Amino acid sequence: MAAPFKSSKGFSLIELLIAISIVALVGTVAIPNLNKFSRSQELQTTASQVVDTLKGAQSSAQSRIRCPRGEPSDTWIVTLSSDDYSLTAKCLATGDELLYTKNYTPSGASGLTIKGTLNVCSSSPSEPNSTVFIVFQKNQVTYRCLGDTTYRTGVVYLTLTDLSDPANTKKIRIGIGGVLRIE
Repeated sequence: MAAPFKSSKGFSLIELLIAISIVALVGTVAIPNLNKFSRSQELQTTASQVVDTLKGAQSSAQSRIRCPRGEPSDTWIVTLSSDDYSLTAKCLATGDELLYTKNYTPSGASGLTIKGTLNVCSSSPSEPNSTVFIVFQKNQVTYRCLGDTTYRTGVVYLTLTDLSDPANTKKIRIGIGGVLRIE
């Protein structure tokens, strides 16, 4: 009499090797893309933080928000440099009052270095100016460059760049009339 057929429970060695190699292949493709996506989101977060600061200054100027010490202010200035940005209120009695300064690098981002580039103050895009002052007043938006006393109008672009991946950029457009947009 022949031995009864035994059903095997489990996987053969070849089936396990195939499954492990598929998981390894998917992992080698997915992990670098996940890292790139994460860096892109950190750059988007930083751009959103800068736009929030610009919108806050614009809103404060239009609604004549009072300075922290209670005096009126109709002028709010956002200073943008290659490393950081800051918000200043022009208080009528006590003068300029710096409210805060923030670096472009988002908090909690490990190894991500973001630089800002402003091409509004120089004639050559390859030589951007290091600092620009965006001035929000009740009915207008102007800007001036470091070392310049002339206030200008027009479109201003701030380009945020991930230094480890120069193709990963976000542009913040400050249009005529104060229209803000991330591109």
